[in-house]
Amino acid sequence: MSGIAPHRARLLSRLRGLSAPAVQLWGWPGVGKTAVLEALIASGEGRGVSVADGSSVEGMRAAIEATREARAEWLVLATVPPPRVLSEVGRRLPPGLRVVFSDVRRRSLAPIGAAVIPPSELLLEAGEVVELWREVAGIEIAEATAERLRTAADGWLRPLILAAEAWKGDLPAKLPATLGELEPVRWFLGAEVVPLLGDAAEGASAIFADPEGRVRVPLILASFLARRGSPQPPPGGAPSIDRPSFEVSLFGKPGVVRRVEGAETLLRFRLQRAFKVLAYLAMAPERSADREELAEAVWPGEGESEVERNFHPTLSHLRRSLIEGLGEATPPPLLLREGIYELNPAFEWKIDLAEFYRLSGEGRALLAKEPQGAVEAWRSAWAFYRGPLLPRFDEDWVALRREGALRRYTEMLRDLGETELALGRREAAMDAFRSLLFEDPLDEHIHLEVMRLYAAEGRRDLVRRQYDRLVRLLLDELGLEPEAETQRAFHQLMRI
Repeated sequence: MSGIAPHRARLLSRLRGLSAPAVQLWGWPGVGKTAVLEALIASGEGRGVSVADGSSVEGMRAAIEATREARAEWLVLATVPPPRVLSEVGRRLPPGLRVVFSDVRRRSLAPIGAAVIPPSELLLEAGEVVELWREVAGIEIAEATAERLRTAADGWLRPLILAAEAWKGDLPAKLPATLGELEPVRWFLGAEVVPLLGDAAEGASAIFADPEGRVRVPLILASFLARRGSPQPPPGGAPSIDRPSFEVSLFGKPGVVRRVEGAETLLRFRLQRAFKVLAYLAMAPERSADREELAEAVWPGEGESEVERNFHPTLSHLRRSLIEGLGEATPPPLLLREGIYELNPAFEWKIDLAEFYRLSGEGRALLAKEPQGAVEAWRSAWAFYRGPLLPRFDEDWVALRREGALRRYTEMLRDLGETELALGRREAAMDAFRSLLFEDPLDEHIHLEVMRLYAAEGRRDLVRRQYDRLVRLLLDELGLEPEAETQRAFHQLMRI
């Protein structure tokens, strides 16, 4: 991740200065924890331990031995091991070798004895914001401006990176008032942070408390949650009519299905821009946006006169398309409240993207204690990913979400495959790994996992075929050959 070299260097220095045998980087989503651990591995000081290895005593023993042979100083864990595995680590961890991992919640490594780098130490300082803006936005900002930006984002790395990418040119005059209103920032908070909270009080305590248990929810998130609120039922209770529900599909082949009294209708939108308005609102964290946001998303670069001529007719077409053929008593599916357009919360809106993020996040939360539950959540999320997000749309806001969804999808497949492997289900692991290679065919680690699965079945012919495929891909796409570690592993598998 660009723009965080000073931040990463500071945290690496802090990490190295701790004497405890285990260290947790405990911080909110998007504060740069993963980048720090990746830098530790890249430096040669740390060696990564996969989910599969970290989930079993045998895997952890092998990881400890491999780390010693590599003369690395840190075991970098992809996730927190189960208690029995952790106890094994505590017994077998040799002098000079330490354990480090990251998580959004405070975890206990009691069998080892752990130090914690808390959220407050992960937040950016003003000088680091200056460097971030230089690398991401390509402009120099004064330290006073950097301090205003840092305060506006509570020093939170991801919102600052998203703001720097959005403001490639001149900065707005009212930074604190506008930073939390940036659409990419709102999307990050709604899609990646809020799903982790679960019950608001318990979730905030787990994620945003300091080591003494004091909760400090970042102001940028508190403001977002206050604006988002909770949908309230209409006054007077629910009317007697049957309210439709809408299933909005954004992955693969976009579309909307309406259900009323058991009847199902595939809706048609004669104006593509009307569907774009619906898609934008469906992907907005609170399913709402003001006129300026919608105009920028659906009519980018168009003059005000063009927007003025088409804005209201487009929204009228959207309203009619959603409830066409229903009775006159049907409430409007699109509301306008105090300048904010909102999908009517009185209806049920089933958004495949929202369900995908919810279930994949649920799997992450379950992994440490309930790997089987994590697998079930991930497989349910997988069913929603039917292809790229809005594949025929090329707007910037679509590309941002498409890349984020694909990144979450590939991360989920990797975790799913490794967890299935740890649970002894080789065929299910193979299924996940093959799907991952379809999205990222140059991932050497996954090619190697597939080769190991073939070798476990005694199919050396398929091991060679998979290796040859990897060699061709690397040569054709990058002009490279497999890494030395991959080559050694391949030759060892062929001798089995």
